[in-house]
Amino acid sequence: PANASLIAQFQPVNAVRATLTIWGLPARSTIPELFLGNAIKMPFLELGFDPYHEVSTGQNFLSESGREYPQLRYRKMELAPRWAYIDKLSWPNVINLIENALELKNPVWFSWCPATLPNETYLMRNNAKSAPFPYVNAMYRSLSLQLVEVL
Repeated sequence: PANASLIAQFQPVNAVRATLTIWGLPARSTIPELFLGNAIKMPFLELGFDPYHEVSTGQNFLSESGREYPQLRYRKMELAPRWAYIDKLSWPNVINLIENALELKNPVWFSWCPATLPNETYLMRNNAKSAPFPYVNAMYRSLSLQLVEVL
């Protein structure tokens, strides 16, 4: 269907080329985005997460009369996801994400609700100085991020 996303999971293979066959589209259809890469599935987000926190950035011009004229340049998403209990089996994948993407300020795709809202996936970058992954107890760790949309 139009404006729909497809999230497919593949088994890891040692290959240098992947072939994707798409059928059922009318001729000359455009495919907006294709992504083939590593993905990790995280547990549910903690309460307090606002998935639509858009921040306006621009200049405000204050006239002599006191009237303010906002000069809106763009809006971007600023998300702060938080996971309180990440189980021990997920630690290697999360550490790999922290080391190879978040600490290097590389952009990552963040889909906060892929099962029910697959179209709401954003290209984000960690805006914090680090990505702490502290222990909650012997079996669980926590993770909180400051993600800013890459425009």
